[in-house]
Amino acid sequence: MDGSAHSSEDGNRNEAVGMIRRDRRHDDLTPIPRAWYADDPGLTAFFNAMSIAIEELEHFLLRSVRPFRDTVKGTPLEAALDDFLFQESTHSREHRRYNRQIDEQGFPAAALAGELRAKVARMEARRTPLENLALTAAIEHFTAILAHQLLDRPEHLRAHAYPPLVRLWIWHGAEEVEHKSVTFDLLARQVSGARRYMLRLKAILAATFLLLPFLYRVTWRFLKAEGLAWRPASWRLMLRVTLVYPGFMRRMLRDYLRWYRPGFHPWDQDDRALLFRWRDGEPEQGMR
Repeated sequence: MDGSAHSSEDGNRNEAVGMIRRDRRHDDLTPIPRAWYADDPGLTAFFNAMSIAIEELEHFLLRSVRPFRDTVKGTPLEAALDDFLFQESTHSREHRRYNRQIDEQGFPAAALAGELRAKVARMEARRTPLENLALTAAIEHFTAILAHQLLDRPEHLRAHAYPPLVRLWIWHGAEEVEHKSVTFDLLARQVSGARRYMLRLKAILAATFLLLPFLYRVTWRFLKAEGLAWRPASWRLMLRVTLVYPGFMRRMLRDYLRWYRPGFHPWDQDDRALLFRWRDGEPEQGMR
C-alpha cells in the first residue's frame, strides 16, 4: 500500500490543524531594500529567486488541480481543496507585488519569471493531467519541507532580515504547512499502488531538476546585475546560511528523501506544534 494506511489518521490531523483563509495583504513592503537579508546581496538574491519561482509555480499548481475537483465532490477533501486554491492564489498575489519591486530595482525578475513560465508550460504540455498533478504534489513537498525549516528555526531570518518580508515568508510557510497534504491526498484518490509510486518518483525528480538549477541560476543572474557574480564574498554568507547555520537547505535533505519511501505521506512529519506556535505568536494574524 502506498500511503493509504495513513488516510484516517491524517484526516484527523488535517481537521485538527484547520486550514484558514487569510486574505493577507502586505501593504508595508514598499520599499524593499536592495539587500534586505543581512545587508548581503547573495543571501538576498537567493530568497528573491525563491519568490520568483513561487509566483510562477503557483499558477501551475492551480491549473493542475482543477481537472480533478469533481473527483472529491461530497468528501472532506472538497473543502480542503477549495481552501488550498484560496491560499495559493493569495500567495501568488503577494509574491507578485514583491517580485514587481525586485524588477523595478533593476534586477531581471520579469525576464527570468518568463523563462520559468515557458519551461513549465513545455513540461505541462508533455505530461498527462495525472502526471501534472503528481508534479504539483512533489513541488508542494519542497515548499512544505522549506516551510518546516522557516517555522522551526526563524531566529536568523527574524534577527537579520527586513521585517515586512520576514512576516511574508513566515506567513507563507505556515500556510504551506496547513495545506501540505492536499495535493498528495488528491493524487491518492486518482491512482494507487505501484503506479502511484512510479508517478511520485518521476515527479520528484522532475521537480528537483526544475527547482534547484533555477534557484542558483537566478541567484547568479541577480548578482551579475550588481556586478558581483564572480566575487567569492558574494556567495559566502548565502552558502553559510543555507548549508551551515541555520542551514535550512542542508536540513531539508532528510525530509526531501522521505518522499522516496513507498509508504510516505506528508504528515509523517508532524508540524502541528510549529504551526500552533506561529499562530500563538501572531494571534491577530494567525487566525485570519
